[in-house]
Amino acid sequence: KALSQVPGDPDKNVAAWKKIADKSKNPADRAMEIYARYFANKEGLGFKHWFDKRFIRNQVNNHKGSGFERQLVRDYKLVGPDWLCEVT
Repeated sequence: KALSQVPGDPDKNVAAWKKIADKSKNPADRAMEIYARYFANKEGLGFKHWFDKRFIRNQVNNHKGSGFERQLVRDYKLVGPDWLCEVT
């Protein structure tokens, strides 16, 4: 298997590997998606720094942020016709 599913287009390559990984559920395909994301980044960071500080940190923050938002909606009863986007 070639590293790049869509040579010359990093964003389409990420999308292609994500589709493959989601379908196969194979950890090796998920690793290829992560590598594709790294190669598509424009920051010029080393892989370890990018993986630790960007990828892992963002994954953790997404989960914490969603949980915090969900709890805030419940605690302050931010539901109703004006808050439909907050109902989960």
